[in-house]
Amino acid sequence: MIKVNEYLIVTAITFVLAGFVACSSTEYASIPSTANPQYEVRAFEDDMYEATLNHTDILASGEFSSAAKMRDEAKSDLANGETQEEILNDVRKGRGYLNEANSVAKGRRVKAPQLLEARQMALEAGASKYAELKNALKDADSDVSKNARDLSEISAAKLASMQESYIDIERRAVIMNELGDAKAILNGAKKDGGAQSAPATYKKTEVSIKNAESVISTNVRNPTGYSISVDTANIDADYLNDVMNTIKQNKKLSEPAAIKMVSQNRQIKNLTDERADTASATAAKEWDLKNKNDELAEDIESQNSNLKAKDQDLANKDIDMLVMQKDMDSKDKDLQSANTTVEMQRALEGARLKFSADEAEAYQQGGNLVIRLKKVNFASGRSEIPKSSWASLVKVSDVAKSLNASDIKVEGHTDSVGTESVNQSISEKRATAVASYFKSNGFSDINVMSEGYGFQKPIATNKSKEGRSQNRRVDIVITPKTVQ
Repeated sequence: MIKVNEYLIVTAITFVLAGFVACSSTEYASIPSTANPQYEVRAFEDDMYEATLNHTDILASGEFSSAAKMRDEAKSDLANGETQEEILNDVRKGRGYLNEANSVAKGRRVKAPQLLEARQMALEAGASKYAELKNALKDADSDVSKNARDLSEISAAKLASMQESYIDIERRAVIMNELGDAKAILNGAKKDGGAQSAPATYKKTEVSIKNAESVISTNVRNPTGYSISVDTANIDADYLNDVMNTIKQNKKLSEPAAIKMVSQNRQIKNLTDERADTASATAAKEWDLKNKNDELAEDIESQNSNLKAKDQDLANKDIDMLVMQKDMDSKDKDLQSANTTVEMQRALEGARLKFSADEAEAYQQGGNLVIRLKKVNFASGRSEIPKSSWASLVKVSDVAKSLNASDIKVEGHTDSVGTESVNQSISEKRATAVASYFKSNGFSDINVMSEGYGFQKPIATNKSKEGRSQNRRVDIVITPKTVQ
């Protein structure tokens, strides 16, 4: 679990400055005057941290901030050498406030478990360590704190909106964790004119990163689901970095020449590393042989025997070199296989040309092609496919046929307006309707599946009309047998 103590302490102090004042009737904790003040302060700090892990800082912000103030006073008095009784009195007051905060939070925690789980996942994703996410996290926490007293009375839409804020923060944090280095390389290349000096490599990296972001957005808590796309983006970014460095060192070098040089340098490095390992092993063997020869110097017959053994060892090394050559040939075959995979990706990329930008988005997800339809304009609360969307479905059918699809999965998604159960039901019905279309139009002999996700997998914020429009979508996952 990612430690969030620093952020949570800052949040608590912010609530103090905002003017949250606990009730003066708080009952102070009972601590004997003979207690060790250092131990009591440290134990109090530990219990404060434990309370933040249970979201007490936002569910009972006023009481918690009062406890935090007394904790800070106790630490200050301890550092300044104040009397034992004064320090213990700070802890007594602070623990009184903390007990009250925990009691208040306990009653509120059960009213919104999914909301608090979403917050916890955002924190565990590391949202508090990114400067660009701290304000969003602070705003989300503030929104929950303001509504903490009436969590059981607020509307389902409002509750879903607060939960969505944390889900979006978690998504952005995961993208930063997985693609931070790759995006930094791409930004650096953009600053250095990479889009002009190495357009193909730059574009490939840009597309890979965008594709990985999209895949992460639909698989935030499933690393297995996005690992291939993330690895591809990071590999492409590393290659872009090598190409840009090569062009910088050779001012007039073209991109194709730079790519060739990078590939050759990588092959040479791999071969050099292998040969260095072989040379090291050979040197060790020769050293052993020398020691043996020194030991048997007085025995001519044994010495001749050792010379023959050495000749045999050299012959074995020749065999090892032949084996190494075969290994290099195998690697060449692997490289050819990789090139074949690239050609497949290019073929799948051609599928995107069938759709306009506002009609659909196509991207590769592992070995599958995903077509995200943006204009299946279902009537509100209905699952019948409107005639205006048939043309898009015909295009999807054409793509699936061109890829000789073996499986088609239709995924229905909604925005967060309305209850979870209603959204789940309508997303399932709409996915089933689209799947039925494919079964009735040329795909009755393959596996056509459907699944609804409600508003559980947003790709944009539900706080704006545009974001909700993006979230109301149908994703069609096509698994090809071969590329035509």
